[in-house]
Amino acid sequence: KDAPWTQVTRGTRAVSVGDQTVPWRTAELRGSPVAGQTTDERLVAWQIYWVNGTLTASDSLAKVYGAFYRLLGRGDDSAAIVVYALKGSAGEGDVALASFMQANGPALQTLLEQTRSPK
Repeated sequence: KDAPWTQVTRGTRAVSVGDQTVPWRTAELRGSPVAGQTTDERLVAWQIYWVNGTLTASDSLAKVYGAFYRLLGRGDDSAAIVVYALKGSAGEGDVALASFMQANGPALQTLLEQTRSPK
């Protein structure tokens, strides 16, 4: 809902992160004309939630997981993860994001796990 960008498509995409394949929420964003300028620039964006080690693309499930883990006494540690790239003419953005998450997803999960570990 940022004025310089307009969402033109949305969906889901299964992406391997470490040893698991998880669905991510996806969107394609088009640059909006600002101050009379026109642009054909497009971004692809992927989003997922991390809630106490559980990954979900669903807003409502993220809330349910947060409440459930609080009831179990595990706290409400969570993060929204958003990655984006230029779309490219042949979908290079999706390829770059998939490659990035396959290479860096496990390290990201490890860092998130470390933030919730007692010190």
